[in-house]
Amino acid sequence: MKRERATSLVTTALTAVAQARTRPLSMIDEIRVFGSFARGAFEPHDVDLDVELTPDEQFTAEMIERRRRRRDPFAPVRQALIGNRRGVDLHVSEAATLHESGIETTLLWRRGDDLDTALARVHAIEPDPEAGRAPRHAMLPAFEGIDRHVPFAVREMLCRWVDEGAVTVEQIELPGREASGEVARQTVERRWIATSVLRRAGNAALAHLEQQGVTAEQVHLHGSDVVDGSDPRHFVGFRWQYTYIMHMFLTRWGGIQWLEVPHPTTDGPVIAVRIEVVDRPALAARSAMRRGVAALNGSAAIQHAE
Repeated sequence: MKRERATSLVTTALTAVAQARTRPLSMIDEIRVFGSFARGAFEPHDVDLDVELTPDEQFTAEMIERRRRRRDPFAPVRQALIGNRRGVDLHVSEAATLHESGIETTLLWRRGDDLDTALARVHAIEPDPEAGRAPRHAMLPAFEGIDRHVPFAVREMLCRWVDEGAVTVEQIELPGREASGEVARQTVERRWIATSVLRRAGNAALAHLEQQGVTAEQVHLHGSDVVDGSDPRHFVGFRWQYTYIMHMFLTRWGGIQWLEVPHPTTDGPVIAVRIEVVDRPALAARSAMRRGVAALNGSAAIQHAE
């Protein structure tokens, strides 16, 4: 996107937090920016914002409930900051991990600052025609060519799991056809219209699992079981929307594999990232990914509450 558009998105978020009087925005301590926008790129792919948040007891309980229902625990924060606008990659409470990984962040707003102060910091970031994409951190061969569609926290999490021998991660191309099983096919048709990119991705993922001998009863498809009341061991997700339950699914819930389509499209190859458990005890020992990916699981407060 053009830098003007990116700046507008940042301004929207800063205006919301600077004027906030109610939760969840009233619980935000800082907003920082990093990545290509912070480096002055004329056309950043998106805006990477880190929101440092101190949740109260009520919001912590709400996050636990949203995660239990397999929903994004921080959806209210995103909605309050930027609404339904696209182009912002929102991170929550990851400043320390970004720093440890050598990724610089730029402070835009801190509790007590007014909007003018925050906007002055935005405009102090000099546009740089030589600034390209930020250096890539936390990379695996599985992310090659699609890393722009894999959030940093996800990459870091999976890199650590691979380093510890807990999972394997590979990039695969899914078959470009519909699922053949009647239950699977009807599920996809019921959930998404014919032109939906998610319908195309769902069909491709289910067709791939069919090739592996996986039945519809064994699959959880992007937020709901293919067969109600079943006990799925294979997860299919899109755009990393449900990554905050990945650790729980692959440990407590006995999941075998997680199949993620990072960027569903209307045409071209359907590319997926396949995560398969090889050492469940080692994965369970990660205790819900305490470093850097707390935001994906509902923050340290949720982990403590459990």
